[in-house]
Amino acid sequence: MPHRSLDVLLPQEFQPLLRVAVELGVYVHLAVVVLVLVEDGEFAPPEVREPVRPAERGEPRAQYVLGRLYGSGQDVPQDYAEALRWHRKAAEQGFAAARFNLGLMYDSGHGVKQDYAEAVNWYRKGAERGLADAQYSLGLMYTNGYGVEQDYVQAYMWYNLAAAAGDNEARTARDRLTPRMGGGQIAEAQRLSVQFKPQKRWRGPVD
Repeated sequence: MPHRSLDVLLPQEFQPLLRVAVELGVYVHLAVVVLVLVEDGEFAPPEVREPVRPAERGEPRAQYVLGRLYGSGQDVPQDYAEALRWHRKAAEQGFAAARFNLGLMYDSGHGVKQDYAEAVNWYRKGAERGLADAQYSLGLMYTNGYGVEQDYVQAYMWYNLAAAAGDNEARTARDRLTPRMGGGQIAEAQRLSVQFKPQKRWRGPVD
């Protein structure tokens, strides 16, 4: 099914620093020193910037970044299996963006056998944390009936939530879906949108 690209590149201003680290033979795990932004645009806490293999120490932000690097092949050999491994580690700790990327990998079959049901599972986990990309992708799955029974009410709800967060693709998808729905369905979807309360964003027990 159509999905967003997994090949997310590092911001241009960070790339020279990363290349220096690679040329010096520094462990790729230290790339988190270069990319210290978390998924909502805030700076990562000091422990992420410590030069002590934070991903291997279990830091989910670092594991997520490492998954992105392996998934994109940016300054390291592209390796979807490694991307899957690191995204899963971060996702299992509740990191929303890693959950979304894990959903993308199951959706596209990168590094793992394509499995729409498992993609839905991880998109939902990210969507429930309030991540707009995951909400939009979950809406697509409900619209097309991939990995889940087709349900326009659920699709509209997730599109609506993502659109409220500023996702223009979700807004367009919602508006295209609207003519296929009845007034009662739209009202129900809007009610569900209002009632939605996101879980704590990224740290916490596995659910």
